[in-house]
Amino acid sequence: MRKSIVFLVILASVVLAADTASALFRRLQGRYSSAAILAACNRAGGIFSGGAIYGCVVINCDHAGGDCTISCSNRVCTATTPGRVRGGFVDS
Repeated sequence: MRKSIVFLVILASVVLAADTASALFRRLQGRYSSAAILAACNRAGGIFSGGAIYGCVVINCDHAGGDCTISCSNRVCTATTPGRVRGGFVDS
């Protein structure tokens, strides 16, 4: 539970910090289990994909057609966000 909350805070920080013209790729600090990603994904309204490589996609996370993704392998995760995100997972 605590890791899910930490994950959401990190994900929100990545999403809100995105301000470049193209997609932003960032390796997340920490290690996240499939269960933690699933819980955070469900809270964000995303689509989870499980397996050896697991992750989540949140469609239209920037409210302009861009998608946010988390992809993990062996508990190491990388996030991608569109270039300009307005408000992250909440309306701005």
